[in-house]
Amino acid sequence: PWTRRLKSGKWQKLINQNWSNIEPINLLKVTKLEGQPWICLYHLLAKQTFRERYHINSFRKGQLLRVRKYINETILDQLPFLADIQRYMDQLAISEVSEPTSLSSGVYMFQQVAQLYENLIKNKDWNVIADKQINEVFTMNDQNDNDIRLIADFYTDDSIESVLEPMTD
Repeated sequence: PWTRRLKSGKWQKLINQNWSNIEPINLLKVTKLEGQPWICLYHLLAKQTFRERYHINSFRKGQLLRVRKYINETILDQLPFLADIQRYMDQLAISEVSEPTSLSSGVYMFQQVAQLYENLIKNKDWNVIADKQINEVFTMNDQNDNDIRLIADFYTDDSIESVLEPMTD
């Protein structure tokens, strides 16, 4: 998703939120944006804290092993910490994973609920709130509102093209 080829045959990579032309010899260089998912994967699989919380079942095993084909020598030269992940995935490929027998290993299942959310929804008459929303918010009274018309005009196909970065060939 961070590399594209234009109709003219030129290659571009997304660098610092802009598409930049690159030479074909530099296609395999990892940018910051391309490195971030690898760092996330490393933390997910190599750090003991995450491994304890992220139970590997057969579905997750299959999804993780799909990534294995992208770890090659070129990537390992640029991101050497992925060697541990490559070794772990090789071990994972030949091992069987157990399905959890329950949702958690403990007797109780705890769910953290935000106090603010609880206070917002407690003791509310939802029928009154719904009626008020229908009568005041979801009305057609704003058909002639100039601000809404300006926003709608801005997002038409003709106007949006002037804001987007043009593709150069």
